[in-house]
Amino acid sequence: MRKFAFILVVLMAISCSSDKKEIEAAAKGYLQAMGNYQIDEAIPFASSHTKENTIPFIKHIMEHTDTAYVNSNRPATITIKRTNLLSDSIACVYYHKSTPIKEVDDSVTLILENGQWLVDIHLKPLPFPIVKDTTHVPVRNFPKNLQKNTTHKLPRQN
Repeated sequence: MRKFAFILVVLMAISCSSDKKEIEAAAKGYLQAMGNYQIDEAIPFASSHTKENTIPFIKHIMEHTDTAYVNSNRPATITIKRTNLLSDSIACVYYHKSTPIKEVDDSVTLILENGQWLVDIHLKPLPFPIVKDTTHVPVRNFPKNLQKNTTHKLPRQN
C-alpha cells in the first residue's frame, strides 16, 4: 500500500511539473507578445474569450496610440516569478515585466481549454460601447455658429 501511495505521489508531482512548464510557456508567450505590442502574436496563447473580447479591444486601443510611445516602450522583458495551480483547469502566473519606460509586477490567469493552457483575460466592461465613430467631426471643422456654447437656461420653477 505504501509503494502504491508513493508511486501515486511521484506521478502527481511529475504531471504538475509538466503542467507548470506548459502554463509558464503559454503565459510567457502571451505576455512577451503583448508587452512588445505584437497583438497578433499573442493570439495563439489566448483563450476563446480573450480572442473574442480582449484582443479586439486592445487592437482598437492600439489604432489610437501614438507610435512614438509604443516604439520607446520596447523591448519588454518578462520574468515568471511563480505559478500557482488553483485547480486542475485554472492557474495563476505571477510575473515581472520590464520595459525602458516602466517596471510592473502583476499576474495573469490561465485556463485549460481544449487540452491547452491559455491566457484568459476578462476586462471590466466600460460604461459605454467601443464603436468606431465614423460620424465624428473635429470641433475645428464645425460651422462658427455651432462652436459657441448654446446651452439655454431653464425657466425658474416656483
